[in-house]
Amino acid sequence: MGKRLFVDMDGTLAEFKPTSKLEDLYEKGYFLNLQPLPNVIDTIKKIKEENPDIEVFILSAVLTDSKYALQEKNEWLDKYIPEIDDEHRIFPPCGEDKSKYIEGGVTMDDYLLDDYTFNLNSWDPPGHGIKLLNGINFTKKTWAKSRVDFESDKLKDSIVSIIRDDVVIVDMVENIAEKPSLKEVVFRAEKRAQQEFAHAKAVYDGSQESDLRLMRYQYVANALNDIVVSSHLTNEYNSWKKQQKAKRK
Repeated sequence: MGKRLFVDMDGTLAEFKPTSKLEDLYEKGYFLNLQPLPNVIDTIKKIKEENPDIEVFILSAVLTDSKYALQEKNEWLDKYIPEIDDEHRIFPPCGEDKSKYIEGGVTMDDYLLDDYTFNLNSWDPPGHGIKLLNGINFTKKTWAKSRVDFESDKLKDSIVSIIRDDVVIVDMVENIAEKPSLKEVVFRAEKRAQQEFAHAKAVYDGSQESDLRLMRYQYVANALNDIVVSSHLTNEYNSWKKQQKAKRK
């Protein structure tokens, strides 16, 4: 088996559109209408075309309780990068470890291009993670391995070098290095809290692991609430939690 490259969608191939409420993620057209990141799309197409020995997959989490998410993600791929066929598209449930959904398991020859450090840490080791800097992530700078800038004119060469030559490439862009404003920090934290809650709610089954996912969301929501900006997040969590408890009685 040769080298394999797995590519995330939200925040990697497509811009992640911020929402004011979780229900927006379940609306028809939300995923289908996400804007592509053209340089990343072109890069993946060229890698697939010019490097037949590197097998390219899509690996994107999907809301399993959404009527539209899976269908719209496939339609989006058909529109922007049809070169990757259905057999090379993998859609784990949101909140799950992506590496658990790779047939035969992740090996040292498997590379993940993703914007979310949590996914990269679950992948690497035994595989190799490549963090995509998309202009709004990498605020905590916790990923110390390979990272590439989504607007770089050397993006293709960088990714191929990481895969072929087993090198570590570290890109840094000015807008990431700048200190973000309080408004930007709050926006990013609220977006992450919304994602955490959507992931946790989608896979909630009453287990300890599910409760830990909800606790991560609650921690961020409470922190935001402390600076008096997002009390609706905490209220939404508390309301949903009460409903779950009532169902179990």
